[in-house]
Amino acid sequence: MNLKTGATTLGVALGMAGALALGAGAAYAAPYVRTPRLVVYDPFPWPGQQDGVMGFDYAPVEHVAIDGHSVPVHLGDARTNDEGHFRTVVEIPEEWRCSEHLIVGIGDTGDRASAVVHVRGCPHEQAPPGPVFFGGDDDDDDVYDDPHQHDAPEHTKLPGTGGQVAGIALSGSALIAAGLAITTRRRRRTRVR
Repeated sequence: MNLKTGATTLGVALGMAGALALGAGAAYAAPYVRTPRLVVYDPFPWPGQQDGVMGFDYAPVEHVAIDGHSVPVHLGDARTNDEGHFRTVVEIPEEWRCSEHLIVGIGDTGDRASAVVHVRGCPHEQAPPGPVFFGGDDDDDDVYDDPHQHDAPEHTKLPGTGGQVAGIALSGSALIAAGLAITTRRRRRTRVR
């Protein structure tokens, strides 16, 4: 095989590899599907306690009814922001004492998510001396912090298809350009001699 044929073959091979990589990356791009989630600040509240409820990944700017289940009771309403998130406070009913219940958020579009609360107040339980915080340190920013200032949980993030496809496209383009440069250089050398 002479140099000219080898360079051309190398250029074509690099170009094909780039095109295949680009096509493979595009095959994995999928549309984003919303998955509503509901989170309570305190999953072990006391009867009569105000408890925070946060909703994620609902439809943007929709009304969400917040209901309690076991014995159905309407706890409150919320409206999502432009990203489909909301934050509100509900009061835990006294009759939920010493039992487990479901708090459900139902959006106007049919979005639905729920969270379980284990309501305290059994006869053998004593109230703690102050607020109960769940988290890594002893300050109160774990419970009352703005959830939108932190990274979203991994399963609520949008798929990273755009960046992956762009990276593959750039890699493929670089390989094609390298193959063409090698082919052009080899052809020029052959002509000069």
